[in-house]
Amino acid sequence: MIITMSISDLHVGEGKDDIPGHVIVQEQLRDVVLAQQRTIEYLTEELNARRDMIPRAHYETAVKDLEDERISHAKTKRQLIEMEDKVAFIEGEVKILQKQLEQEKEQSVKVSNLLRNKALSESKKNVELSNKCHEISQQKEQELDIIHEQAGKIESLLAELKVEKSHFEQHLMECELQKQQQALYQRNNGRKR
Repeated sequence: MIITMSISDLHVGEGKDDIPGHVIVQEQLRDVVLAQQRTIEYLTEELNARRDMIPRAHYETAVKDLEDERISHAKTKRQLIEMEDKVAFIEGEVKILQKQLEQEKEQSVKVSNLLRNKALSESKKNVELSNKCHEISQQKEQELDIIHEQAGKIESLLAELKVEKSHFEQHLMECELQKQQQALYQRNNGRKR
């Protein structure tokens, strides 16, 4: 049994518009981990089945290949855990920032409304106070514009992060697949000799 996998097998971006990026990343890394586990199981079964039938050199090569595959598998698992931690941290930071922005927006709206209402009740007595309130209201609107602009920058940074994660994952999967293919190719060449 030979396990092969290509980037197209991972179905990146197909029908997953409604699934968060970190879930797709985790699923793809888990797919790589599962493929490595199947390869390790296969190599273990092959070694057990052929231990008495192959030359010692081939057996030792197969054992070394199996150990290399286990190390690679452990490394990929570590990377998956690190990536999940990073995604969780970034999500936490984004939630905090969004909550802060929402609180600032609500506070700005409350202050603006309070000042506007107060100015309207006293506008008959003091036109100058009404003009000052209007200036404060404009300043609060500018602050709201700045808050919206910052929210847009955060969204842009998140989109860039998602693209960089996608590139990293694709590179990681290509490296793992190339390692697996090279190991299989070397084993196959070793058996033909």
